[in-house]
Amino acid sequence: MISKEKLRKTSDIAVFARNHHKYLEAAAGRNMVDPEKPTTFRARSIWSTARDALQLYKTLTIYFSAVGGKGDVEYSATLHHIRLHPKRGDHETETYLGFTLIDEEVEGTSKEGLWEQFYLQN
Repeated sequence: MISKEKLRKTSDIAVFARNHHKYLEAAAGRNMVDPEKPTTFRARSIWSTARDALQLYKTLTIYFSAVGGKGDVEYSATLHHIRLHPKRGDHETETYLGFTLIDEEVEGTSKEGLWEQFYLQN
């Protein structure tokens, strides 16, 4: 983890994340059709350091590697928002959930919920 003080002194901050290839490919396909449409991804971990950096720099580059791949960066995107501890019914959470991949893009995504089982462990 990087301290807030170190974040202020560094200008080349980026995020590295892993996700399943089918989700990354679906998001890339969506953005080929509509480059301005955001895509919300859920995370198992709480991205508090990335959120702190995002507050300082307004946007961050996020580099993605596919789960099960070689570990190479295969996709990149611009990170605009992070919602820590999302709760169903919260206006901001519901707005971001409106930008998740849908079942027509990747089957089964509508049943993922907010990954509450992971947040309850932390």
